[in-house]
Amino acid sequence: MRRCSHFFSRILILCVLLPVACTQGRQPGDNVVSVNLLDIEEPSWKDFFREIEVIPLENRDSAYLNNSCGFTYSKVEDKFYIMDMANKSIIIFNADGEWLETFNRYGRGPEEYVMLMDMAYNEVLHSLDVLEATGSIISYDLEPPHRMIRRIKIPTVRATHYLFPDGSGYYLLSQFEDHALNYLDAETGELTTVTGAPEVGRAVRAGYHASRSPFYRLSGQVYYVDGASGAVFRLEGNRAVPCRSWDFGRYTFNLDKVPGGESDRPYEQVEMSSSSMAGPFVNTQETARFVFAQVLFMKRDLNVVLDKEIGRVSVFTKWKEGPFFFPGLFLEDALYVLCPPEHADKLLPLNNPVYSEDSNFLIVKYLL
Repeated sequence: MRRCSHFFSRILILCVLLPVACTQGRQPGDNVVSVNLLDIEEPSWKDFFREIEVIPLENRDSAYLNNSCGFTYSKVEDKFYIMDMANKSIIIFNADGEWLETFNRYGRGPEEYVMLMDMAYNEVLHSLDVLEATGSIISYDLEPPHRMIRRIKIPTVRATHYLFPDGSGYYLLSQFEDHALNYLDAETGELTTVTGAPEVGRAVRAGYHASRSPFYRLSGQVYYVDGASGAVFRLEGNRAVPCRSWDFGRYTFNLDKVPGGESDRPYEQVEMSSSSMAGPFVNTQETARFVFAQVLFMKRDLNVVLDKEIGRVSVFTKWKEGPFFFPGLFLEDALYVLCPPEHADKLLPLNNPVYSEDSNFLIVKYLL
């Protein structure tokens, strides 16, 4: 069993990454959170969660996740769907981590994909929607044999990297173009630019869009997070409404300070700028009470947690109990973090067993 060892710890779980909600009708500046990034704490995980559970994923050849690629994952009906880009597969586990099946439609046929780019659960079709490299969205039935429900060709030549289903359409984002946030009406095939969102092209070329997916749903609303500044926008059709932003004082993100032009080494430019600015936002997640955000600052990852009930902000690198924290995917009453075995000792409580590098990935479940 062979696994590629190349892995970026900063983008440890480039997954469905999700941020903060806003209030209907708010204007820019109405919901600004002030943060002192130099005031580092060491809180207990018990201040935010009632329990931590660990779900080891079954270790077999057909279920083995490749450590070198990004992942998108979802949880539907007590099943985990994990998209492994390197293996061109979607691997399905039950709630206990037992392997159920490996779904692979790699090829050039009418129901196949060339390369997986992103994946999301479609609540309307009750399907698994995948974005593939040739610019198509394919919806597959959740039940075996996973028949194709529909295939939609995105009416543009642009490279699209992320998708998020919403009603009868999709929000789409391309990392490498300005004005690259679009809404696709699946019924009419019309593609329109979402107005009001920040231009992403220059910031992205400097390496600032770090999150695996910038979209999330909360209380029926769809939100978009700007990976450079962490600002959150509510999406209403082809309009983005500003909701929440972060004020880090002198360290607040300023696009004018970002090195311009193309770069073959974008993360080096991030390193150069991360001492003077807070950015990028690696991941952001929100629950009914807390906003969890991880941001690069002073060349290290900092967790910024907002308690919405009392307005308190905590900044920390790790828990008092020792492990580090990564804000993963929020579903129902828990945060889920996909963790490679070689990082288990950094993320898991000390009373958990030690996992070898030959183990499969683990799912760390933070219960609220």
